[in-house]
Amino acid sequence: TFVATSEERSPSRVLTENVTQSPSLAGKRAGVLCGRFMLEKETKFRTMVEEFERLVSRAGGNTRIVTCGKAGPPASKWEELSLCDILLYLHPSHADDRLLERLSGVGRPLVAINYHGTLRVNRLLEDWDWAMRQIVIHLVEQGHERLAMLSLDTGNRDTGFGWVEERERAFLSECANQDLQTGGNNILRVDPDIQGRELSEALASCIPAIRDCTAVVAVNGELAVTFLDVAGDAGIAIPENISLIAFDNSFETQQHNITTVVHPNRSEAVSAFESLSLQLRVGPGTMVTQISNLPELLLRGSVRRLDR
Repeated sequence: TFVATSEERSPSRVLTENVTQSPSLAGKRAGVLCGRFMLEKETKFRTMVEEFERLVSRAGGNTRIVTCGKAGPPASKWEELSLCDILLYLHPSHADDRLLERLSGVGRPLVAINYHGTLRVNRLLEDWDWAMRQIVIHLVEQGHERLAMLSLDTGNRDTGFGWVEERERAFLSECANQDLQTGGNNILRVDPDIQGRELSEALASCIPAIRDCTAVVAVNGELAVTFLDVAGDAGIAIPENISLIAFDNSFETQQHNITTVVHPNRSEAVSAFESLSLQLRVGPGTMVTQISNLPELLLRGSVRRLDR
């Protein structure tokens, strides 16, 4: 079982190995594009940006942070980005190839974090298979054999939910590796566009299918936190009756003491900085990297050992 600590771990990555010292970015500007909500609400992204800023400053450069909504930045902010020498894009849950295509068209070294599209850009990806392996192994070690997953019904949506499908595939694959009797019927999906009362009602309708399970894996923190309340209303205590694990380590999962997957933010910042610095030296488009960051399972109070 992997437990998150304050010790920094090196990510697993594919990267040209001739970055041996901190490069000079004197007089250079780094642009960081991310969603406003991500910086305000998500600790992991805020930590990542702060570390990236320190790395750029240490190398003699400065950082310009550009925030935007789902539609992307307005024209005035595109002009700011075009003046940057390197670009870091923190990708939210709604993937959009068009935005990445436009960023690539700026002609600057570019790294996208959490981007799961098909463009050939330098990108940092969370490793869902590795993360799910840690989740399922931990649950098996705690005596759980009947698992369910709360997920999102992506329907026929073309973009934005590749991460959901990847987590579902990883869940089924790892359950099969552990010889658990878990199939597609154990994945319960709700509409990704609903919130509040509608989401609570949708999850309440999943309760009958979950009652025979001993543990639930939620595809994101919002589902986990809402399920926690819904289960309580149905007389199901977490973790006494059902254990619960989530992804993303959102502020809400921290508040509710939910075991969750986290990623080494500082390593992601360093990896992005190194890749961008190298591109600046050798030229953008001459190298395609895929940097996979190994997650950690942060144990809190939402999982119970069955023999206790």
